[in-house]
Amino acid sequence: MAAWILESFIVNPVDERVLMSHRFFGRSKEDCRSTFDEHLGSCSYFQSAKTEGRTYEKWIPISEDDLPVAEKVA
Repeated sequence: MAAWILESFIVNPVDERVLMSHRFFGRSKEDCRSTFDEHLGSCSYFQSAKTEGRTYEKWIPISEDDLPVAEKVA
């Protein structure tokens, strides 16, 4: 079964170099978009870049087995 990564890049408008990327993982595109929207609502840097048109997005299909799992921190 397929899962997804939504990768959003923030680009320097002067030289078009990528400054940062955000990766949102989900079992569906809707899951990724929901997490994307939550982050966009709370990160002023990301909001500014999106509003100014300094972002672009890329969808990456992955195996559900490849979804990352966080290790618990003691």
